[in-house]
Amino acid sequence: MTPVCIIVERKRRKVDHQYYDGKGRRVIFTERFLCAYSGKKRIQNQSAPGDRTRPRQEKSKKVDCPAKLEVKIYEEDPENVTLRFYGQHDFHDLRKVNYLPLENWVKILIKDRLEEGVDVPTIVDLVNDKQEKKKEESARLEHSPRLYCDVTYEDIYNQYYKIMVCQTRMAENDFSSVGLWLVELESKSYHTFLFGQSNPDTQVYNFGFGFITPWQLELLKRARSFCLDATHHVTIYPNTGMYTIVLCHEVTGRGVPVAYLVTNDQSEEPVRKWLMDLKDLGVSPTQITVDCSKAEANAISRTWNRSVAIRLYAWHVVRAWQKNIKEKVIVGDGEDKRAVINAIFADIRDMMYEEDRVEFFNRLEKFHTD
Repeated sequence: MTPVCIIVERKRRKVDHQYYDGKGRRVIFTERFLCAYSGKKRIQNQSAPGDRTRPRQEKSKKVDCPAKLEVKIYEEDPENVTLRFYGQHDFHDLRKVNYLPLENWVKILIKDRLEEGVDVPTIVDLVNDKQEKKKEESARLEHSPRLYCDVTYEDIYNQYYKIMVCQTRMAENDFSSVGLWLVELESKSYHTFLFGQSNPDTQVYNFGFGFITPWQLELLKRARSFCLDATHHVTIYPNTGMYTIVLCHEVTGRGVPVAYLVTNDQSEEPVRKWLMDLKDLGVSPTQITVDCSKAEANAISRTWNRSVAIRLYAWHVVRAWQKNIKEKVIVGDGEDKRAVINAIFADIRDMMYEEDRVEFFNRLEKFHTD
């Protein structure tokens, strides 16, 4: 019966009032434990853009399991507890104990340690050590020792997420919260960027917002070249990406991010509007490096009227070379195709890193001839 105790211990329904059972015995205490897999899945409807909750880490455990445990104490025998099981555990695996909810004291302990700045591995070890001690104490004092589930990194993340939500969300609606944050940033002399529009044909709400600090803006205005890149899947909203402008710091010589744009519109329009906004603030580069994105290249050309040279990331160029060489190189009988491909790639890679202009064209001519 141990697996049953493990599963039903979490979800409780307590009956505070006293009553008589069917045999006329007075019941002074009753508590019912439901299976963690009891009940049915909830279906959440999105009423407005931004009214979304965080996506679940695991699929719902709810399979409408009928199993439950009832605990009773009778007035005639208050020193003993009567246990009664109802139903069977159906539609789920009794061994999946690690997905059950955490004890409240565990959640509080994790939250306190996170707020103190303790690192995650230390928190995991600390909580599991405390649970092991409670388990040993339970084995000493009880006939049926209570079982505890080890805390995982995912459990720590879930508590960290709740802390971050409390500290960062200014409104229940995500878009309202973003708007309030942008107002807050403007009050601190940040420059912000915001647009949103609904597409009546696709019923999709397109949004975009960005910000830049005063010191970042000064760096960007002095820069003659910078990189523009997008990071995808940064929010729970489909097709959302974050564009970041990165430049080489004039003192440290290292890359530093200086401007951000978050949008779910994958066309060139939000990038163009964002770059136009930066242009109006005095940003005037002569060269921008991007990946193989037509939207970014078109937005740059429309903003600075082709006066800005557009360069590609070496990584994207190398990847394109590797793909095309493998697909298009044909060798004769008896030739080693891998050796031929490696030789070709070595030649064009050397050309890519050649800094002398004359030597570059000499290498290119030799490559064509060979």
